[in-house]
Amino acid sequence: MSQQQGRVTNSLANIIRAVQAERRSGEIQAFRGNNTSSEAGSITFIHGQIVAARLGSYQGPPAFNLLSTWGQCVFVFISSTPPPVQTQQSPASGPLSGPIRTPQNPTSGQQSGPIRTPPMPPRNDTMPRMERVTGSNSGSLLALTTIPCATMSVLKAVKAIEMAGLPRPYRQLILLIDGQRSLEELIVTLGMEPGEVSQMLQTLEQLKVIRLLR
Repeated sequence: MSQQQGRVTNSLANIIRAVQAERRSGEIQAFRGNNTSSEAGSITFIHGQIVAARLGSYQGPPAFNLLSTWGQCVFVFISSTPPPVQTQQSPASGPLSGPIRTPQNPTSGQQSGPIRTPPMPPRNDTMPRMERVTGSNSGSLLALTTIPCATMSVLKAVKAIEMAGLPRPYRQLILLIDGQRSLEELIVTLGMEPGEVSQMLQTLEQLKVIRLLR
């Protein structure tokens, strides 16, 4: 599975099973939407074990159960290096409350059992942040035929977006940029106003994570 840009799948459960089978560490970020609504969720793995899941206001097993039912969606897998095994667990951290079950493969006769997950590593909030980029310096509304192209991998782009303190919609947008979709297509997919998407693209251009073919 590619880590360079978002890909479309018809079954997110198949992607989850592939990550588990390969015992990979990292995060699946998934997005789906239409003209009226959009959803974005994530599942975190350590050596193929699910340690966290998030979908809107849902977290843990409820979020995972919903994400595992997704059909067609855009996803990206961002690899990470798992933390060293800790000998003492902090009282503030622990495994997900309640078991998470691996999505059942319709062609398999085996029933997947609950996955006992290790604690999530503590979040590092000490990362230096870039000066936040705002839309105040953005130019005029872009033409609908404008095509954004990525200048770096999705992993590097997401890190740049996080360091700039930009909200989640920017991460959703970068997953959709493949050098082929026009501004008009991105507006339809995200279900957002043309001015909003246009400003977001110009902000990403200022961060140098994309370039705009006008």
